[in-house]
Amino acid sequence: MVQLRLTEEQARLLRQGANQPVQLCGPAGEVLGWVEPQLTKEYVEQLKAKARSAGPWYSGEQVQRRLQALQAERDRIGDFDETHLRELLERLNKDDPGQHATGAAGMMQDIVEAVPLEGHRLRLVFEDGASGVVDLASLVSFTGVFEPLLDRAEFFAARVDPELGTVVWPCGADLDPDVLYALVTGKPAPSLENLGAAK
Repeated sequence: MVQLRLTEEQARLLRQGANQPVQLCGPAGEVLGWVEPQLTKEYVEQLKAKARSAGPWYSGEQVQRRLQALQAERDRIGDFDETHLRELLERLNKDDPGQHATGAAGMMQDIVEAVPLEGHRLRLVFEDGASGVVDLASLVSFTGVFEPLLDRAEFFAARVDPELGTVVWPCGADLDPDVLYALVTGKPAPSLENLGAAK
């Protein structure tokens, strides 16, 4: 494990931002990586509250198009910062707007069962009984936190975290249950931008 010793000021800023992603930059300002927030019960409740918003919400196909556009942009220019991410999402949202939902349509459905299958697929069951198979390879690049999932044993160690309501792995990878629910049911998923605003 690599250990970095922070200055008092850096440590204070890291503690202050414990419930949001922290961007790590090199001496020239280049993005080196991110420290993800600690998923405390309070933070998860905050995310769930954001997910209950009226939208906009996106269909599974719209989510797929956004993920593909984000990956294409990363392939084109490499890693990018949050400002660039938000600008790209704004353009995508303008070209392909989501729908506004009311009432129960905005409720996040927790995953209650996840069964790993061959070919990096997961059979998922949600708390409302909806179920289906999701191809993880079509959702994520197996880099960063997802790279260990290339190992069959790690992938098959998937389990449902009942507090988070989603599938998790020992390597720290997890998946957004709203996106998975949209892919399984074809119902709209919450805005990626709205979920990011909770951080």
